[in-house]
Amino acid sequence: MQHDSKTKQLLLSGEPLAGEFWPADGGEPAHCLMRWTDDDGAQVELIEPSRGWKGELGGPDFTLHGITTSGEEITLLGAWVNQMEIGNRISRLHSSTVAIGALTSPDERWPQMLYSTANLSEWRHENGLSHSGPTRRKPRHMRVDFDAPETEAVQVPRATLNFEVKGDTAWAYAPDWSIETWLDLTVRPNRAKTLDQAHHDFAQPLLAFMHFAADRPDSLTREVCWNLDARRRIEVIREGKRVTPREWRPLQHRYLFQRNDLPDLPKAIRRWWVLHRQVQPSLGLFAEHISHGNVFSPSRLLTLYTALEKYARTRFQAKGEFKELRSYGGAPSTLTGCTNEALKLLGASRGYFAHAEIKGDKFTPDQIQENALESTRRASALMQACLLRELGFRKRERIDLMRRHYANWPIP
Repeated sequence: MQHDSKTKQLLLSGEPLAGEFWPADGGEPAHCLMRWTDDDGAQVELIEPSRGWKGELGGPDFTLHGITTSGEEITLLGAWVNQMEIGNRISRLHSSTVAIGALTSPDERWPQMLYSTANLSEWRHENGLSHSGPTRRKPRHMRVDFDAPETEAVQVPRATLNFEVKGDTAWAYAPDWSIETWLDLTVRPNRAKTLDQAHHDFAQPLLAFMHFAADRPDSLTREVCWNLDARRRIEVIREGKRVTPREWRPLQHRYLFQRNDLPDLPKAIRRWWVLHRQVQPSLGLFAEHISHGNVFSPSRLLTLYTALEKYARTRFQAKGEFKELRSYGGAPSTLTGCTNEALKLLGASRGYFAHAEIKGDKFTPDQIQENALESTRRASALMQACLLRELGFRKRERIDLMRRHYANWPIP
């Protein structure tokens, strides 16, 4: 993307970066090669021996600073040694978090940050582009204008969130041109935050929200922190699955809901941020379940069950078969599949997959395994109905959204 630095683009493309690196707590700079993969994070290989570097195989972790051959400052946070040679010489290090643009530390506090995800722009469903032409007077004339929609500001506990559509135009020799638009969430907390604090308080709730709304895998595409007064700015990339934004297909979207479906955006976002903190890690676990996409497994069912259990206990002091959640969500069992029998099967499935045991003789292992896919889908729909109510959707609206969403693959 044009709004990412060249260094970030090179890293994400798998290109190696050369430069000098050294531990933040002391040690002579050494020439190194750094590579990035989403599955393994940053791998730094030392080309020459390290001098004065203190580190042990496997930990403890430390901060690694570097300057690339292009002059870009870069910081590897939580770096640890994963290979040493004779003489206790460090030869390779790993880090799951890289900050590009400044030599920073885990304790530095940032007064402003920005996040975006692969699905966020399409969820907003408004890109600010308008088209005109051709006309009789100009039969070959086609015009595209970008007029950014109004920024939507939301006040959440201890921070202000701004949902802002941005655009970038790229020109080449005529007739080649392009206009790229995207939606960013800019965060202005009441007090400056460390990188990890900001990620916990803002990036994680946003990601959980987008997983829920899209009902498909998502990931951060942008994570930026800056301090205008100090003229400092970092772009952050983290190890983990990366989802690529897709081209919009307005008539084929499969979102559970989109921006225009929300009855009150500011109220819904405030409720989500409060709920995320109140029932944590429930919403994060629910997002993790969705991140598996079309792959179903016993571990996915266990993750989802844990999310439901934590949510039910925290919000309603409920235990057992989740009948309280079915009542709160208000969606009929003909839509979610959550009959009394299905909820009992869900509980038995959790016990079997977690402990390889079955209490009672109502269900057999074969029945549990054969219905694992449907049990997962039912439990997910149960959580969706509850969370839609949390966001302010009325019962009729919740049912209509879910019926539309599951029209092509009803839950038995």
